[in-house]
Amino acid sequence: MAITLKNHPFAVEAFFQNSTVLTFAVAKEELTPLIPSCLELDTLDDKWGF
Repeated sequence: MAITLKNHPFAVEAFFQNSTVLTFAVAKEELTPLIPSCLELDTLDDKWGF
């Protein structure tokens, strides 16, 4: 996946004045099957995934 990002066809420049991030805690067992194996969940107490 990282190789794909390095070979981006054109340069992108961005500026964010403000940013809002929302996170939701979901049972780790529910999220694990939904993400590719190259990613790792952020977890809390090995129970909740973000």
